[in-house]
Amino acid sequence: MRPIHFVRAVVLVAAGVLSAVGDVDSRPPRLRHDLPGDSRGKLWGSWIAPYVKDTHCRVGDEWRNEVQWFDEDGSIVREVSSSSAQPGFVSATADGQRRIYGTCQNWEFVLPKKGVRASFMTATSDSRTFLHQFHPEDRKIAVDMYVRGQLVGTIGPFMQYKGVGVKLSPDGSAGLLVWKTKDKKVVQAVSAGRDGKVRLRADCGDGSGMPSIPWHGVAPNGRGVLIEFTARREGNRFSYYTPSRPPVSLALASNPLIAGWLPNSDTCVWRVGPGYQSIDWRTGAIRWSVVEMSQRRVTQHGENMAIVGKYLLLARSEHIRWGPDLTGPARILYAVDVDDGRVVAHWLAWPSSPSLTVRGGRFALVSDRLYFVTADEFSELRLEDIESWKNGWRRGSLDGTWRHRPSGDYLPDRPATGPPAP
Repeated sequence: MRPIHFVRAVVLVAAGVLSAVGDVDSRPPRLRHDLPGDSRGKLWGSWIAPYVKDTHCRVGDEWRNEVQWFDEDGSIVREVSSSSAQPGFVSATADGQRRIYGTCQNWEFVLPKKGVRASFMTATSDSRTFLHQFHPEDRKIAVDMYVRGQLVGTIGPFMQYKGVGVKLSPDGSAGLLVWKTKDKKVVQAVSAGRDGKVRLRADCGDGSGMPSIPWHGVAPNGRGVLIEFTARREGNRFSYYTPSRPPVSLALASNPLIAGWLPNSDTCVWRVGPGYQSIDWRTGAIRWSVVEMSQRRVTQHGENMAIVGKYLLLARSEHIRWGPDLTGPARILYAVDVDDGRVVAHWLAWPSSPSLTVRGGRFALVSDRLYFVTADEFSELRLEDIESWKNGWRRGSLDGTWRHRPSGDYLPDRPATGPPAP
């Protein structure tokens, strides 16, 4: 694996794009010891979803992990001692059984024991779709898809390609790379829709181009799948495979990331270099581009991206000059029109101290309600506030430094009007 892919994985984790990992210890990493003497107890917790809190407690050498669900009045409606808690699902093991709970939806089931080796679990952040990847035989791979806690189908089994696992898109579509036959001469891309049914099996070479499915690389309802050819000679080439058309290929700028797909379409929005692009993969046409001209973004803090309604929503931290001698990072959100790429509005927080408080955070769409969730707080966002520039949302980008390119020269978007609201 080239170093660039390690960097990409770090960016995805920081941005909140990776929704879950399977069969891992959910205890937090070794926490910094801030007191003299021997530590006898420690408490750590965070919101993992709206109204869902994950708490880790250590007394001596014993750990206790608990997940609590609250209603809107603050009453606890469910409580589970967990072994792993993610934005999409909670796993709890007792008496030799593993029980899976929906983090954002009220369902649960006992996960059957399958396969000859360790399994992998993941789920969409809204808890609609849960995937259980297992190995029915050595060197084979299969995936059970659950929708709202009910098994709807099994993808595979297939000959596993080089240890590569399943990729899950936010809408519940899934993708796999597999060997077509036992002789391992042809690699196939497989996609499944939201109902667990296979929609695509497409040959994509002999493996020498080092194919992989990027995160969020499966189009809505499995209608297509993007393959990145990562061999150095390929030059960041991506190819889009569908059941009915020849593949379409494009070479993109260094280290691109998929922000999301437009609903029921073959069009997705990317973060590419210093900006964003919307690409229609039916033809490979770039619909629009937006380029950031400033250098304010704090790259090590990560970025969260989501397409909700008609907006590409971005959340990150930027270096903001608050006065002649005061500059520091602050959380900022942008709303970009997915149809034409223009920056519609931005929201800027007041300076934060310490600066670590501006890190992290992700958008969460649960039961048609939009939230922004950080470790210590969550809030409900309203698209009508963005459209009418209310509750702290301001028109355009922060200072007019974004440049919009529909088809020709770069054009300035509408500048901000006045200072940010308190």
